Amino acid sequence: MTLAGFAAFLDPPKQGIPAVLEELQRNGVSVVIMTGDNQYVAQKIAQDVGLKMDRIVIGDQVDTMDDAALAVQAENGAIFARVSPEQKNRVIMVQKHADMWWGISATGSTMLRRYIPRTSAFRS
Repeated sequence: MTLAGFAAFLDPPKQGIPAVLEELQRNGVSVVIMTGDNQYVAQKIAQDVGLKMDRIVIGDQVDTMDDAALAVQAENGAIFARVSPEQKNRVIMVQKHADMWWGISATGSTMLRRYIPRTSAFRS
């Protein structure tokens, strides 16, 4: 077997994102990262956009937490890494039931379609 090549991809954050996130936090908004990627990738993304997040919840831990503990993690701004779509849904549902205001920014339209009603002005 012979190695024929190696490819690497980089998808940097859009310009201006750090300033937007800083303003949100300054106005009392807790920012949460939820990703299927591992915790190291998630921490790097947080660092690249200027977020100082030291709480990391791995997908398996989401399954062992009750709703109250999960709400605390979300309210205090945590990284949720290695989470499945079902676990992401649970985190969002816990936030909704705890009367937390929330918004979503997603890289794929699948996440957006799940949480924005069809009657909304936001259509994909």
